[in-house]
Amino acid sequence: MNEKIFSQINTGTITVVILLLIVILLTHCGGTKPQPTQQKIVTEQLAGVTWNLQTVTVDGVDQTSVYKGLTLKFIETTYTTTKGGLVWPASGT
Repeated sequence: MNEKIFSQINTGTITVVILLLIVILLTHCGGTKPQPTQQKIVTEQLAGVTWNLQTVTVDGVDQTSVYKGLTLKFIETTYTTTKGGLVWPASGT
């Protein structure tokens, strides 16, 4: 008789453990989207925006007259410039 009770307890315990594992697995599957990184958020906000620079400082020195008309445009993970000279190449990442 003790073997029958032990068998029933064992089966019941195993069933409860399996059900708990199923519930845990189901509650942790999918449903959460990865959060965008700060870099991705900023990149998306800047994409397509053309910046017309008013002042340019290189190594702490005002170089506005050298870079007159400098524009900077971000396109996804790249950028383009006009009148950027050696400091800002025409394009890059």
